[in-house]
Amino acid sequence: MLIFGGAGEYFPAPETKNVLIKKVLFRLIPKILILILILILILILILILKTFNASHITYFSNY
Repeated sequence: MLIFGGAGEYFPAPETKNVLIKKVLFRLIPKILILILILILILILILILKTFNASHITYFSNY
């Protein structure tokens, strides 16, 4: 298979597949990192809420 380049040139398919894979990875890696960071933050918040659940929530509910 031959795929048209930007200037009307022909590029062999393996090179364009490698370029597309690299572009997709460079676009996906930041999103994946952001999702991982969000999940880690959610897990930390859940752990903090579980550890402080017994002491602090009853302490604040008295007021």
